[in-house]
Amino acid sequence: MLGNSDPPECSFEVLIEGQRKTIAIRISKDRPQVRLCNEPVDLDSIRISENVYSLILDGRSYHVVVTTGNNSLSAVVDGTGFFQVAVLDPKELPSQGSGFKTSDGLSAVLAPMPGKIVRLLVTVGESVQEGQGVVVIEAMKMQNELRALKAGTIERISVADNQTVNAGDSLVVVR
Repeated sequence: MLGNSDPPECSFEVLIEGQRKTIAIRISKDRPQVRLCNEPVDLDSIRISENVYSLILDGRSYHVVVTTGNNSLSAVVDGTGFFQVAVLDPKELPSQGSGFKTSDGLSAVLAPMPGKIVRLLVTVGESVQEGQGVVVIEAMKMQNELRALKAGTIERISVADNQTVNAGDSLVVVR
């Protein structure tokens, strides 16, 4: 009989919205044990479709749509919160404590689910405030107003009224 050994733990250095954090995950028999910056996080998740998850995080339920790129991912949480996460390679970390910035300063509003664009609320070049509505999407006969995640200027609009979109599609980009 083998000794009582804990399951192995995987740790990742990540960049979440420009801030460096450590995520540690240990897979146990019943569910993963997660620590964010050495603080335990109560997390349970289920995959709904290829890039859509239902999460219960510290007792609160979230609908999350994830799109992946090279060593990074973008997550739209409950149709409004947009987060960019990059897994850092320790060899690429700066030797000086200069901090981290997003590479291009852009913030995208993504479709949280498949649906139809009902109305654009902004135009290219228009200034917006953080939290200001930029587009209305209809999904399952419900209309959802998606909001700018930061103050700035509308740089690009990738959709038009009555256009059908897929979950994770970029709709509006703010600089």
